[in-house]
Amino acid sequence: MKFAIASATILYSFSSAAASDACQDLSAAYPNDIPSVSYQGDEYVFTRQKYNSVCIDSHGQQFEYGTIIGEYPPIDTAGSGCSAACVNGVSVDVAKGCKKRPPSNRLVGFQYDCERATCKCLYEAGTLSNQYERCFDDMNLSNQGNGQVYGTKPQQGETCYSLNIQVLTPPGADYCTDAPDYSCYSNGRPSCCNQPGGSNNCPANKPACDVPIPPPPGPPGPPGANYCTYAPDYSCYSSGRPSCCNQPGGSNNCPASEPPCDLPTPPGPPGKTQTGFESYRQDMTPSMKGSASGVRSVPKNGFQNYRQGMTTSMKGAMKGPGVRPITYIAKERGGSKFYADRQKKATTTATAPKKKFYLRND
Repeated sequence: MKFAIASATILYSFSSAAASDACQDLSAAYPNDIPSVSYQGDEYVFTRQKYNSVCIDSHGQQFEYGTIIGEYPPIDTAGSGCSAACVNGVSVDVAKGCKKRPPSNRLVGFQYDCERATCKCLYEAGTLSNQYERCFDDMNLSNQGNGQVYGTKPQQGETCYSLNIQVLTPPGADYCTDAPDYSCYSNGRPSCCNQPGGSNNCPANKPACDVPIPPPPGPPGPPGANYCTYAPDYSCYSSGRPSCCNQPGGSNNCPASEPPCDLPTPPGPPGKTQTGFESYRQDMTPSMKGSASGVRSVPKNGFQNYRQGMTTSMKGAMKGPGVRPITYIAKERGGSKFYADRQKKATTTATAPKKKFYLRND
């Protein structure tokens, strides 16, 4: 056992010394052309930023990270280095008890320390938790960086690499890239599409909808049970009934009180215009109407034709002394009671003795 530990110590010391020598050349220790990593249908492309720097977001905040120790240069070999370790994990993950890695779509880049052969896999704030502690040698959850890498901050010994995730599957190639359908799926697409790895987690056949389908409306009640079962009224509603009655669920969608008509109310018939004696007769007292009982119906064209309906005795009275023209009577007084009074006055005047007048010589 002591021999094994001593051998491991010697090997680590040798590797550290070799790494230290390799780190002297910055362009070799921190190469710009990092091979992209394919993972669950996406392409992860890393780009070197400034030497001796750490990554920050648009607000100047650093990102939380999980540390992986033992990534020696060169880190630009396909299938190795920090890029592969942060996306796919390392071979000892299972042995360490790492059963699930953090969501890959929350990864924003990494920082590499060549001297210490250490990768810091950077994530948006709130991604890492205790459930991922066996996937890393160390974790720092105190940083609050969010979004993508926006810039860098100087720090000796580390170099920032930003990440750009490119979707390899073109839209429409599978149902996870179809246009969202919120009438069928609560998130627009099957839930498996929203998990890390996307469509790689999904079955070949599109899953069934997860949005409950409303039950079909039940049979309508007997006519008259509610206003949705009344006989159609096309003079009030364009479809015969309130629009809510025609929706799925019928009267369940409707208010307790019947909604107002959705058709404009047609204008009513124009009011009757009354002219001449017709309007006057409506205002006559009972005694006036009694005096006019012998008069025929008054034509609608006014009092000018009223004389046609007079009795013979009334016409005779109208020829007596002191009777003014009928047009004046119509204008000033009008009405049958006036004619009855004039008839009586005319008879009295005709029979009364005439008075004589004398001049006094005082």
